[in-house]
Amino acid sequence: MSVKPERTISGFKKGLNCSQAVMSVYSEQFGLSRRTVLKIARGFGGGTGRTAQTCGAIAGPFMALGLKFGNADANDKEAKEGMCGIVRENA
Repeated sequence: MSVKPERTISGFKKGLNCSQAVMSVYSEQFGLSRRTVLKIARGFGGGTGRTAQTCGAIAGPFMALGLKFGNADANDKEAKEGMCGIVRENA
């Protein structure tokens, strides 16, 4: 997963919130439509629902990492820990 800051910045300048700008860059890589990704990431705008908490510039990359390394099996403890480690390393 390569970082694409120019495309992310361009999306933000066009009116996307931070998480949308990040996630829109990776939508195709994960087989998701841009529209779907923009809808998923929308709630993180303004620091998570305009609460001025965690910025979407942090939440967006974590969502992308989840798409790449996350688990879908609730019982896969190794995958859960692996994902948490990836987030900690990149936080």
